[in-house]
Amino acid sequence: MYSLFEQLSYPSEIKDYLFLSSVDSLENHRFLTKKKITHVISVMENPPRLQDNFPDIQQLVIPIPDSKDIDLTVYFESVFLFVKDTEPHQKRILIHCEKGISRSASFVIACLMYERHCQGTIVNYETTLLSVIKERAIVAPNPGFAQQLKRLAHDLNEQLSSLQRQPLTTQYLIEQFLTPRELCQLSGTNRFFYDQISFRINDIWKKHLSRDFPIVAKDLQFFCDNEISLKNIYLACNYFKKVGLPKITLPYLLGYLGNAELALSVLQGEEALLQLLAGAVHGFQLGVIKLHLSESASIKAVQTLLEHATAANNLPLLNYLDGKFSQISWNFVNANGNNLLHTAAHYGSYEVFVFLVETKQLDPYQLNNANSNLLASLSYSRNPRLIEYIHMHLSSLNPLHANNANITPYQIAEKNNNQIILEAYNSWPAALCLKM
Repeated sequence: MYSLFEQLSYPSEIKDYLFLSSVDSLENHRFLTKKKITHVISVMENPPRLQDNFPDIQQLVIPIPDSKDIDLTVYFESVFLFVKDTEPHQKRILIHCEKGISRSASFVIACLMYERHCQGTIVNYETTLLSVIKERAIVAPNPGFAQQLKRLAHDLNEQLSSLQRQPLTTQYLIEQFLTPRELCQLSGTNRFFYDQISFRINDIWKKHLSRDFPIVAKDLQFFCDNEISLKNIYLACNYFKKVGLPKITLPYLLGYLGNAELALSVLQGEEALLQLLAGAVHGFQLGVIKLHLSESASIKAVQTLLEHATAANNLPLLNYLDGKFSQISWNFVNANGNNLLHTAAHYGSYEVFVFLVETKQLDPYQLNNANSNLLASLSYSRNPRLIEYIHMHLSSLNPLHANNANITPYQIAEKNNNQIILEAYNSWPAALCLKM
């Protein structure tokens, strides 16, 4: 039996890729190296920084105390994206707080429930808690955190269709061997299929598209005949990605899924081609773009793709376009006078933002047509890494700068109830100087 000190100080392996520990693990270089940790989530205020000794480890900081009054829900999106964006076969994640008892354990439980939800399984807070306690006996989320995790489990379960709640054998047979088109056809012959499937067809399409279920020409016709909501399917596949969406069309969805061959059947004119390419940008389908984007493409079309890539945080595509089109002007602005940095800040595109500042040297102090500075766009973002980067490197930007309508970035963040950016603004150097 491990002593309390040993349980506090030594990291616990919850899954083969997920570890839970106290802050002491950040000083345990042997552990970080041996377990090949690639990502660290630090759930505490002022944690040690890993960049000096481990520059390849990505670190996400959730700066909260262990208080039942803290709202964890504002951080779930960032944590889930941080974990989900990790390469599935390469990720090795450590989540820690000061003791590895309450704060970090709560996010471990949240991640485990979200992972099971993405696999189409109903989740339960108590069951997940017990599975974590089995690996780390001292785990005990505070009462406030426990209530929030129970609500998360309820909300995730509400998203599952009634079909997904059928016994495993039924679910497996239905979902593995029938396409949504075939399922809908069955709904006209059997009351079970009519009740459980036909009115939830969007959810069924979402499930198949999210696991790369093959689409054939007949399915495209089925889309058109039944007026399937492509936008709802796309949003459901990307529940935590708050990106600006163009009009969701068949070419867009096929580009997003990377189905370049099937896309040829719907490519009728330049507009359809641009929709296909826009979908490929948001789906990170570089192969589709290489195949369909010719060197003779108009500058306007390329700039449109640059904006999509910036919103989607698609850095590989930006590098590709940079090498292919030497005539690109990276300093262009859109109709609102926003340059690409404003777009990256708005959508929380951290990697792209750093690339635009450090490699392309775009001007972060440029005002748009409304006389708004970059922080007005950042006020919509909830990406802690981007907020921290701008806080550290562009601290002279002022969150109290008023635009032509006398609205400040701070007020925008308040209106959107963006607690992450508000916490940063409250300690922003330029704002502190004006408040003194």
